[in-house]
Amino acid sequence: MKTTLLFLAVMCCNLSIFSQNPTLNITQPTCSSPYGTAQVTSPLSGYSPIASNLYISEVTDAALGSLSYIEIFNGTGATVNLSNYKLKIFSNGSSTASCDLSLSGSVNNYSVFVVAVGSTTNLGGVIPNQTFASCIGFNTNDAVILATSSNVAIDLWGSTTGTVFTPLGQAGYTYRRHIDATVPSLTFIPTDWTALDPEDYTNVGSYSTSADYQYSIDNGPFQFSTVFTQLVAGNHVIKAQNLVTGVSTETSFDIIVAVPTNPVTDFVYQSPICQNNSVVIPNKATGFTVGGIFSCSTLPSLNPNNGAFITSQVPPGNHLITYIVSSNSATCLNGGSSIFNLIIQPVSNMPQGPTDQTLTIPNATISNLVISPTNVTWYMSLTDALNNTNHLFNTTPLVDGATYYAVNNFNGCPSNPYPVTVHFNLSTSAFNDFNFQIIPNPATATINIQTPKEVTIDKISISDLSGKTILFQTTFNNNQVNLAQLSAGIYLIEVYSGERKFQTKFIKE
Repeated sequence: MKTTLLFLAVMCCNLSIFSQNPTLNITQPTCSSPYGTAQVTSPLSGYSPIASNLYISEVTDAALGSLSYIEIFNGTGATVNLSNYKLKIFSNGSSTASCDLSLSGSVNNYSVFVVAVGSTTNLGGVIPNQTFASCIGFNTNDAVILATSSNVAIDLWGSTTGTVFTPLGQAGYTYRRHIDATVPSLTFIPTDWTALDPEDYTNVGSYSTSADYQYSIDNGPFQFSTVFTQLVAGNHVIKAQNLVTGVSTETSFDIIVAVPTNPVTDFVYQSPICQNNSVVIPNKATGFTVGGIFSCSTLPSLNPNNGAFITSQVPPGNHLITYIVSSNSATCLNGGSSIFNLIIQPVSNMPQGPTDQTLTIPNATISNLVISPTNVTWYMSLTDALNNTNHLFNTTPLVDGATYYAVNNFNGCPSNPYPVTVHFNLSTSAFNDFNFQIIPNPATATINIQTPKEVTIDKISISDLSGKTILFQTTFNNNQVNLAQLSAGIYLIEVYSGERKFQTKFIKE
């Protein structure tokens, strides 16, 4: 009874080491499917991969007498001629073989070749394929090497150090190689073998690298299918049972509920922005969720895919732009949206005034040009005016025949440039002596023209900034002009005295 219990304990221990915990491929739930799936990827029923060479599959040693069996397995996929192989036995850690046994015959694919070593009569009904009675065999601390006929080592069983390693440290045992061991191998790993004591000849002469498994989940019934579906959220345990050994191993895992993510939809435009800015592109938040749609009531000014907005195609004012992302159960994405109020400012009105202005005063500057409104910005070239560069000061001297460009920037949105060409008329000899003033300026009802005492005014002409004559007068009462018929605005007055003419501007309020 004691021996039997020890045998069971040793077998159980080795089988547990031999057993492999299941490896799994887990498919977690999605928003479109609330259930998970688990598939066992190992261990699986079937055959081991093709081996690169022959290897030792089982070794026995009799407790009494001189008898050992060495079983050699051919898993190479083809019949092997054994005349190219030998077995070498090394005793007590010696580096010199005590037995050098040349093999003969052949072994078919997926078959075994049993070699008997020793003089004792065969036991357990085993019929060896080849016998070496003159070799005394091995016991508790020896090694067996399978080699080629030219002494190239291929596979190893046992200790090469002379250390006792057998069960109970005594003769009378069986070693069966696990089908998942690395084979062939010149490293003896005890856990790659099932060690039995006493010796058991049941499987000598037969060896299979196939294994059959059945599987269960959460202690439910076993099945041969490796796939488990309809798994709810929570912890689960899959068990794999080897039908050959009866040993079961298990692996636990979690099925996790799919949690939808919220889209990132925030965006902004440069706002307020001028109507003549052409195209404005939205600045999108970090992690912005693509695939949504931009929309507003002023399509087709808005590109629905990238949000580019053509400001010149819509009237000034507030424009509500919406970005919408639809929910997607396949990607586990919630729906969402954001709205932005894009303010478009109108372009400032183009300045008004004579496009050709003749000046009769010496040393004329920008401030002498007649334009409405009066607080425009002047430029020397159209390019400067369009790019808002190199603006001119009011004290800038004018050049005869030059064209200047006025830009109105009432609300931060500059107008288109307005050209004014300048001409000088300084031919009258007494011009420099002809000085006058308009009082008051700005005026409401009347203006008084102050001149030197020797100057007599013959006529005056008042025109608006478009060049249209509004008032022409040849008679005067104390050089006074009635402005009742003029609307509020800026006007150009030309004063004539004989051959002399002087012009300036004034404001009617």
